[in-house]
Amino acid sequence: MQNAGNKQPFQLGKAMAVLAVLLGVAAGCGPKPVDDEAVVKVKFASEELDGDFMTVWANRFADQMRTDTDGRFDVTVYPSGTLGDTRDINELAQLGVIEFVFSDSAWIS
Repeated sequence: MQNAGNKQPFQLGKAMAVLAVLLGVAAGCGPKPVDDEAVVKVKFASEELDGDFMTVWANRFADQMRTDTDGRFDVTVYPSGTLGDTRDINELAQLGVIEFVFSDSAWIS
């Protein structure tokens, strides 16, 4: 019959081995280095109409970012609720699907 005292070191060693494997896998899942010439594409969503001042500003922001970064930062503006209503675009931003959102302050607070 096996002694209960011998079982504990075996379980500890087994747990450490599993932890080492998980850490090794997690280390390989980190962000990849960004190439200096890579284009970063982001989405900017709004419920406002295409001619609204907020959408005009979003388009100017997108143009300015392209100019300032020599085209390496590409912002696509989605006006008129094309990606959904306020709730939808805020949830998409929380999930990381879109990066910029024009929204009222009630959703942020």
